[in-house]
Order: sequence, then C-alpha cells, then structure tokens
Amino acid sequence: MSSYGQDKGSHSLITKEQSFTRQQSDLNKSISNVSDIKIDPITNFPDPFVGKTTIQYRLWASGKVSLTIVNSTGELVVYLASGYQRDGIHSYEFDARDLPAGIYVAVLRLGNTVVKETMEKKGHPSRAPLPGWE
Repeated sequence: MSSYGQDKGSHSLITKEQSFTRQQSDLNKSISNVSDIKIDPITNFPDPFVGKTTIQYRLWASGKVSLTIVNSTGELVVYLASGYQRDGIHSYEFDARDLPAGIYVAVLRLGNTVVKETMEKKGHPSRAPLPGWE
C-alpha cells in the first residue's frame, strides 16, 4: 500500500483508498448536516416572465437569510431579502422591467445551505421595434 497522507488524529499513515473512504464519509456527514436546515426548492411565477415575477420559498427553520438575484455572468443584480426570517413561506416580487431579457438566478442562503433557481426573462413585446423602424 502506498502512503497518501497522514491522519492528523492518530498520526499514522493512511492509504489512498482509506483517504477516499474518509473523504466520502466526511462528505456524507456534511450533506446530512446541511439537510438539517431544510429549504424547499425556490419557485417563481410566472416563468418565463416579461416584467415581474414572484419568488417564493419555504424555510423549515428560522435563521439569517439572504435572497439575491444574479445575472447569467454571476453579477449581483439586487438584494431582495437580508436578515432574520422565521420558518414558513416567504414571497418577494422581482421587478425586472428595466433589465434586459436573459437568464437570472435567485440565490437563497440560510446558514450553510444555498438553494438556486434559474429564471428566464423574455423581452417586452411592446418594446420590439416597429417594421421599418430598425
């Protein structure tokens, strides 16, 4: 067996296989800890939308929350919510009338849990150029 690293707890050599098993075990623990703070998937309606859309989510635990919208390049567009929220259903309106058509992502954070939802903004039909006016 080849040595991969040193186990800091027991100061003994461990193999690549043991290291992989330990990493998988740590990952599973991390996932189970994150699932302790349950957030239902974010929904938005309508989707796709033209000017505004309503973003809704349910928290199963109270805590410090942030809800942001980023564009397709990851740039922050707007903070919709930031601060302590009780468990339950929460809704916010995202007014994108002054933003270009494209893909936007709602990013919800509660503790170490992050939930994302992709939304599509369509162009406004009344802003389309009239024939011959291009």
